[in-house]
Amino acid sequence: MPLERKPYYSVAMVKRKGHQPLEAIASIREHLAKFPDDFDGVMLLADIQAEDLKDLPSAEKTLKYFCEGEQAPREQVAAAFTRIADWHLKLYQDASSAKAALQRIVDKYPGTALARVAQERIARL
Repeated sequence: MPLERKPYYSVAMVKRKGHQPLEAIASIREHLAKFPDDFDGVMLLADIQAEDLKDLPSAEKTLKYFCEGEQAPREQVAAAFTRIADWHLKLYQDASSAKAALQRIVDKYPGTALARVAQERIARL
């Protein structure tokens, strides 16, 4: 049985742990060029942008671009907007922006379990 082609981010993770975020990003982008819909790679890229480079606008742009794609499964879209909310809280203590990110889930998937979870979290903020 042939092996499934998929990206491996071990080099990028080593670079990240070695405090080489730009090199890690370059490695991730090489894989994403071949696998543009790979959620793990997109999330890793955004994590490095937000947490290592402290560039939340770029991280948000990365995730929003993925979320706008037709192929993006709604669970992944919800996870992406939840991560954006987490960063706003963790990095900037900005509850208003965190609520806005969670509200995107509610607006995009009204009446779903994803929306209910987002609404509950908004209420706790």
